[in-house]
Amino acid sequence: MLDSKMSWSRMRFIFTFSLLIVILLSFSGCNINQIAADPPAGLIPDFVPPTGEAQSLLAHTGRVLHGHMLVAENDFYALYLNESTLGIIIRDVVTGAYMRSTVAEADEADNAMWQGLYLSGVSLDIQTGLNVHLTRADLVNTNRSLNIRFREDGFSAQVYFPEFQIGYTLIVTLTDVGFTAEIPQASIHEGDPNLTVGSFYVFPFLGYTRLGDEEGYMVIPDGQGALISLDYNEGRLATPFNEPVFGRNVGLEGDTMLAAFQGFSFMNDVEQVLMPVFGMVHTDREIGFLGVISSGAENAFIEAWPNGVSTSFNWTSARFVYRHLFSQPTGMTSSVIATRTPRPNRIDIKLSFLFVGGDQANYTGLALRYREYLAVNGAFNSAVMDDFSIGLTFLGSEQREWALFRLNVNMTTFEQAEYILRDLASEGVTGINVRFDGWARGGSTLSLPIRGFNPAGNLGGRNDLVRLRDAAEELGGQLTLLVDPLSIYTWAQPIESLNGMRRVTGRTADFFVPNGTMRLATPSRVVELSERTATALNENGFVADVTGIANFLTSYSEDNTFFCRTDSAVMFDYAVSMFDAPVLTRPNANLWQYGRALVDMPLRGSGYLSVYREIPFLSIVTSGKIPVYLEYVNFHPNQRRFFLNLVETGARPMFMITEVDPAYLRLTNRNDVYSSEYSLYRARIIRYHNELSALHAYIAGANIIGHEADGHLVQVTYDNGVRIYINYGSTDAVINGIAVEAMSYVVRRG
Repeated sequence: MLDSKMSWSRMRFIFTFSLLIVILLSFSGCNINQIAADPPAGLIPDFVPPTGEAQSLLAHTGRVLHGHMLVAENDFYALYLNESTLGIIIRDVVTGAYMRSTVAEADEADNAMWQGLYLSGVSLDIQTGLNVHLTRADLVNTNRSLNIRFREDGFSAQVYFPEFQIGYTLIVTLTDVGFTAEIPQASIHEGDPNLTVGSFYVFPFLGYTRLGDEEGYMVIPDGQGALISLDYNEGRLATPFNEPVFGRNVGLEGDTMLAAFQGFSFMNDVEQVLMPVFGMVHTDREIGFLGVISSGAENAFIEAWPNGVSTSFNWTSARFVYRHLFSQPTGMTSSVIATRTPRPNRIDIKLSFLFVGGDQANYTGLALRYREYLAVNGAFNSAVMDDFSIGLTFLGSEQREWALFRLNVNMTTFEQAEYILRDLASEGVTGINVRFDGWARGGSTLSLPIRGFNPAGNLGGRNDLVRLRDAAEELGGQLTLLVDPLSIYTWAQPIESLNGMRRVTGRTADFFVPNGTMRLATPSRVVELSERTATALNENGFVADVTGIANFLTSYSEDNTFFCRTDSAVMFDYAVSMFDAPVLTRPNANLWQYGRALVDMPLRGSGYLSVYREIPFLSIVTSGKIPVYLEYVNFHPNQRRFFLNLVETGARPMFMITEVDPAYLRLTNRNDVYSSEYSLYRARIIRYHNELSALHAYIAGANIIGHEADGHLVQVTYDNGVRIYINYGSTDAVINGIAVEAMSYVVRRG
């Protein structure tokens, strides 16, 4: 009996203690996943007033700006908060200029959904079952509970929507260059399985303007970079810029959404977003910001809405996709049903807002901020800033069908490539960055995926390839071998094709090429092949040029399990890291940390009607930090303009070269190469090398710190005092007192 009483006492003590712990955690923690679907009253109170030091700070006289109360301040910026809407104001302490994140006054012409978006600091799109029409949950039109806690450097806010049983925690931190905004995935709560989060907008209207009330522009990561003016558009524009970061998600989209492999593309598409950034500059008030997606970029879109597109406001933002709706085929016919991914994307949302002011309030200032951000986060750790060099990509061999066999089509043997290098060296062209495509047995596409070190015998085999490598190094350059562990040519690799990646629908991701079908290797197989190839290349003394996985991410399914783009990003990141400081072909910014150089980087944008000027944003960011080679010289119709682009960006040229006429490729998968014969480009290679090496003697190791454009006239300034004046016009002109001939440039020191 005594034992029974003691047991009951222990149970009562444990129950009471556990209840106290739960109550304490509910008031002190930020993990909203601990909240029940129907939280008891008081678990998330409507509003908990700040206490202590933060309370006295808010009560301080003069600490209110447009209804927003000061919550944090340092030597550079001040952060103000509207507790009701979580709208913020960032004020530059030095200049006094500021930007708001919410619209001051709603436009009566806009519906409640739009008003909720631009009057709230954070908004959610809610999926109801399989309905493709989303519901907006905002902080103005939706019943919600708020619990705000203040810190010395910012605040956190727990938000809960009882109607949807959905909640999250927003964390805002003031920094010396702006502020960060985070929504950790662990804080996101979904209580009703029929009501799920579709996407998040975090301070989407930061720095907004209305019609043409402000002077300035939005910065979008299209191509090298582009500007959308804040001028009144008079209703001429109908669609926003709305592109996925790091390319389209082919694992969720239909079979008509094709991808690019190796060096050829199967459709004309918009330029892929390589940098997870967006920006806004008010040139008249001398303030601007660059939004950098520090975490969650794999599942984000960059949006930029000029005035007249749905509303009268100019605004740019990131949209984070938390869960997808997609079409699931029901059989071999075209019948489909709408469904959603079985679990949300792995995503910890974090945005870093980097501000500029004064004479730095321009796109160059934003690029410099991003360069600093990347450098601090190790983006250029593997870069090798060598002397200026041009780039040559040799195309070795490919195969074409003939009767019952496949014939090798030899475009450039290893011996011929060595002869070309020595021939150029005789004219003073040395230090060439040599890339070799189609070096493996089977040729450029039929050898895919690369699974080790197996030089093509028809090109001269291992011995000739070693001699080519030694010759390149002897002449001051380096040889890299193109490696693609992602693409599988199914007809030539039937066993390997069994490792093909499956879309979220369960169907394999197959893509048609002129003479067959390509398939994508599973991320786990990519890691295996990368490890094997990296080891083999290292043992034989060769450097890789990684393509395929460098600029590709997708959702996929494996063993009936859904994997999001974050999962493939982790695997591809690991695969690239296995190679010893490789060259990277058109890589996404998250992989720059592994590359010694970046090749085939974009020059032009997608030609959007809303864009009024393209800018060398990417080249400014990378200048002096990592060698950048632009897309092939061969395939640009206006050669003189392209050369001036190289002068303006400080980038390096890359040529696609073959020993024989590319007409032999007509019946192969590489029929995209139509002009490459060395004899036709020899003189141009020599001329480019001589002129650009003379230019780079002035700017070697220097960083671009200024870029100004006025119509056809451009001025580029480096931190060593060198200025370059470029005239893209058809008539002679004067730039800051410097006479520049039409379609020409002038270099000045100091």
